[in-house]
Amino acid sequence: MSRQSMTVLQMSDEQEPQYNRVPTVERGVSLDQDGKSNVWAIEPKIEVEAKSSEEKTSSLIFAGAGLGVFGALAAGVLSNLPDPNQF
Repeated sequence: MSRQSMTVLQMSDEQEPQYNRVPTVERGVSLDQDGKSNVWAIEPKIEVEAKSSEEKTSSLIFAGAGLGVFGALAAGVLSNLPDPNQF
């Protein structure tokens, strides 16, 4: 169960109050063998980048090379098309 605190965003005489629900950090309680209670928190998940800067750089170089090869092939094909005025 998680508790949520509420804060009033705005309120006037004509309107109902609007609340912004802010989630609180979940906590748990456990007892050890000696009967002492332990209070612990559940940490939020952190996203970690999967690719290093070297992998990103090599991907950019590969994409740039592919774009260059495509441009060269397209220029070669377009420059060797027959003249449409001959037909």
